[in-house]
Amino acid sequence: MRCKAKELISIYVFASIAYGLFALILAFPFHPISVLGWIVWFVATIPIAMIGEAIGSVIFDRKIAEAISDDSDSVSAGRIAYGVIAALGFLTMILFFVWLLDVGWGDFWDAHFSRNW
Repeated sequence: MRCKAKELISIYVFASIAYGLFALILAFPFHPISVLGWIVWFVATIPIAMIGEAIGSVIFDRKIAEAISDDSDSVSAGRIAYGVIAALGFLTMILFFVWLLDVGWGDFWDAHFSRNW
């Protein structure tokens, strides 16, 4: 049991570092500036990535694509329009969530993360 827990923790740590570094590249030049900021950054990356993947898999489900256009192998204007609208809606939700965090936890973000962007 202990070996399994150590293995899961080590996998989580490795995946958090990998996702955290990738997120640093995507969010450049925004970055943590304190030890607590770095801890929050690397601990939060896996849950945030999992939530994003789950939402993306629901939005871009094959059943939805088949409902838009019967031929699942073809490219259609309806599917492209749906994808663009869904991606813009998802981006809007992310920006709204970030705004809510900034309003609610603005002092925390200012103390632990840079705003050089």
